[in-house]
Amino acid sequence: APAFVCFCLLASAIYVLNDLCDRKADRRHPRKRARPLASGAVRPVQAVIMALVLLANVQGMNGGEVGATFVSVAAAKASLGPVELFFKAVMCNALVCLAVWIGFSARTVVDKVLGIMLPISFFVAAGFEHCVANMFFLPTGLLMKSAGFGAAVANAGALDVTAILYNLSAATVGNIIGGVLVGLAYWFVYARNKAK
Repeated sequence: APAFVCFCLLASAIYVLNDLCDRKADRRHPRKRARPLASGAVRPVQAVIMALVLLANVQGMNGGEVGATFVSVAAAKASLGPVELFFKAVMCNALVCLAVWIGFSARTVVDKVLGIMLPISFFVAAGFEHCVANMFFLPTGLLMKSAGFGAAVANAGALDVTAILYNLSAATVGNIIGGVLVGLAYWFVYARNKAK
């Protein structure tokens, strides 16, 4: 397991280093231009910060409890039933859309920050499922599990690649439905008033 983690970190470092060196050439390449660094989605400073977080051994903090918590939360997310997962995802994206709407309607930066903080904090505290957040959390939990963290976690065996794909697919569908429902609610309220 430690060899696998070292291989993953080394492969990631080589990938990021390659992208840092070839950004200009990659922007002209038909497939490579979609890569995070070439497209500008991830800036070199952000890539360095991500590498620093990995090298800081955050998962080993508090005697490995941080890594074990990653495994515990990821295993719990991977063990959800399809109905529960779907409706948690619907509720999650309804709150995310509400936060976006509050952010757009706010006039100052303080209003935006305070406005988006409440719905986002609520969905995180309630344990709702967001596909983009899970794209980070579930693979990280699997990586921590393969590195030996969370061996005593109850459902750690449920955390594998198929469970991650299952969670991401159901959460994505639920998030889309949640966004559509919020959009339909806004359309119903505002378009109906405009028509009158």
